[in-house]
Amino acid sequence: MAETWKQWEGTIVDGKFRLERFLGGSDHSAVFLTETGTPPAKAAIKFVPAIPQALDFHRSTWEQTSRLSHPNLIRVFGGGQCRLGYVDLLYVVMEYAEENLAQILPDRALTADEARDTLDPVLETLKYLHEKKLAHGSLKPSNIMAVQDQLKLSSDQVRGFGQAGLSSDTSIFAAPELASQGAAAATDVWSLGATLVEVLTQRVPERISPRQLVVPGSLPEPFREIAGACLMELPQDRWTLAEIIERLAGTHSSAKPADQLSPAVASKASPTSGARRGPPESPVVRERVPVGLDSGRKLMVSGISFLLVLVAIYVGAQFLHRDSHDNAAASARQSMEKSSPPGASNSTASSSSGGTDILKTPAESSSAAPVAPSARSASTPGRVLERVEPDVSASARATITGKIHVRIGLRVDPTGKVVEARFISAGPSKYFASHALEAARRWTFVPPQADGQPAASRWTLTFTFKRKSVDESLQAN
Repeated sequence: MAETWKQWEGTIVDGKFRLERFLGGSDHSAVFLTETGTPPAKAAIKFVPAIPQALDFHRSTWEQTSRLSHPNLIRVFGGGQCRLGYVDLLYVVMEYAEENLAQILPDRALTADEARDTLDPVLETLKYLHEKKLAHGSLKPSNIMAVQDQLKLSSDQVRGFGQAGLSSDTSIFAAPELASQGAAAATDVWSLGATLVEVLTQRVPERISPRQLVVPGSLPEPFREIAGACLMELPQDRWTLAEIIERLAGTHSSAKPADQLSPAVASKASPTSGARRGPPESPVVRERVPVGLDSGRKLMVSGISFLLVLVAIYVGAQFLHRDSHDNAAASARQSMEKSSPPGASNSTASSSSGGTDILKTPAESSSAAPVAPSARSASTPGRVLERVEPDVSASARATITGKIHVRIGLRVDPTGKVVEARFISAGPSKYFASHALEAARRWTFVPPQADGQPAASRWTLTFTFKRKSVDESLQAN
């Protein structure tokens, strides 16, 4: 449908909105870049079919949304009805967002810190809506947007509690009861859980039944617990926004998360008075185990236990052996000291004993063999000849909240060329890590000098990616 919509670029709608550029859409909607206001400023104009059942819904929704005011909510300037070709359409003019979170996920998942920073404004915005008995109605990564440096939620589908959408949403992000019971605070919480899984894994949760999703066990805490509590089948079992905010603040539930309990124990577990409840027992927050693995797990546990016993016996034997060896060495040294002529130094006794150097402390060993000043002066350190910055786009950096560190170990030959680059710490993002490694391989060096000759060297290179810049630091190994 993109080509169908693109043909309308350059058209003036309602005598005042020029369709500058097609931004995206689907079979049933399209968004264009336009301008509005005085002086003119960029805006987005969205079109949907003007079917009879949509008229009242969209007009009331957009009128209601245009009266809302929250710093993390996309502003709605107004709407109307028009005709493009032979099709009657409704349109809404909104604040323009440069990008949305769904555009970033194909390249990389968010880090745990970024997910936390994203959740804060999302939760505050949902709290604002829920206090007004409104639900967002369509929370998902494509509706989490960036307006300059500020995160904002879409607002064109905000609706009152109990109000259903125009069509049955069967996506992962739609709560099971949305079609039958309408939007509510709990339906937004479900959408939040599904969104959280996707932004941290780049994949939506797996559906195991029409009303149940699987939360990956690989999700870092507290996000795994939060996602599991959001994706409970029954609305009343899901956490509230207040409980999610409390969990993010670091207050732990008094009960062990139910996914870690057996069904019998989970049914009896209850939080202490005044403590936040944990999610009830549900397959939603469990890793699914293929049939037949239970017996294998028992065998594996038994094998591991047997192996640990063997390791313990071996380690104990080694300690006993080392103890007896150390005692023998100490006795030998005392015997030699007694047999040494009066006035003999400790260093003479040690050198004549052959193996007693292992009894010296690191400080004693280093002080016994100082580096000659002439040897130190015969060498000169290496230095960087050419730096290469990772080629990452500004739009990718714009998704960063905080910092992303990538540490790379370099092995440099005597000509100053990098012959090996490997990750010491790749960081949380494959996208930034791969660009950092590619850049590191292209660095060149002035090699260090040893006795007047160029020598090979090793370095640790750290790239620090921030929203506005990429910094690097280098350390010789």
